[in-house]
Amino acid sequence: MPPIRANSGYLSTAPTCTVRHMHPKRVAQLNASRPRLKNQELDAMIRAAWDAGWWCEVGKKGHVKCFDPGGKKMVIVPSTPSDYRSIPNTRSQFRQAGLAI
Repeated sequence: MPPIRANSGYLSTAPTCTVRHMHPKRVAQLNASRPRLKNQELDAMIRAAWDAGWWCEVGKKGHVKCFDPGGKKMVIVPSTPSDYRSIPNTRSQFRQAGLAI
């Protein structure tokens, strides 16, 4: 889109883009960064949730709490997966909450 000419100068026009539905805390803290985990698979799940507009924060015990954009569902991601089923179970919880992983 060409710039709009007003009086003697040019006004820049911002490109129009669609705003995704994001969690209210993400809207309030636009410069926030997502929590990081050492486990690559769990970190990839948190990254996918963050990119989809979810809010993720570290809880008291070190686990990561992920809230969906509507604020109705929460998935707790273990910081240190001790069981061999914990990663598939976490992936399943994200899917049940509506995130396509």
